[in-house]
Amino acid sequence: MRKELGIPYTPRGLEMDIFVPDAGNGAAILFIHGGGWRVGKRQDWHTVMEAYCAQGYVCATASYRLSGEAV
Repeated sequence: MRKELGIPYTPRGLEMDIFVPDAGNGAAILFIHGGGWRVGKRQDWHTVMEAYCAQGYVCATASYRLSGEAV
């Protein structure tokens, strides 16, 4: 499994993490953390992503601006 962490995906510097399996099954999953737009972080999903990546899924999770940063 290859882990690519902190990949910028917006001009404002938001980042995403991607886990790529050694032998993929052709499918991908995007994980978005919960928290009601107030709390949470993309890293909360890393354990779950590792489990799905072990089954052949490419997994990604992305940060987004929380309500304290963006009205």
